[in-house]
Amino acid sequence: MICLAIELDTAAEAADLVEALLAAADRAERRSPERAARLRGLADGIGDGLDALPRPARLSDDEVDELLAACGLHATA
Repeated sequence: MICLAIELDTAAEAADLVEALLAAADRAERRSPERAARLRGLADGIGDGLDALPRPARLSDDEVDELLAACGLHATA
């Protein structure tokens, strides 16, 4: 097994990577079904990892104001 770490700034970048892998798998299907299956497996693994990420918290405006005040900052309109 080979472990690979890729640093991405957002989950959207990971989703773009999954989309690219699936597109590459579609193109490879006729020439090399085995390669297409490997690419789809990679895409599935990344997708599963994205699904396992916690959902971002949604803060109310009042909660945001409280957090900013706790940091000595003020909300801007």
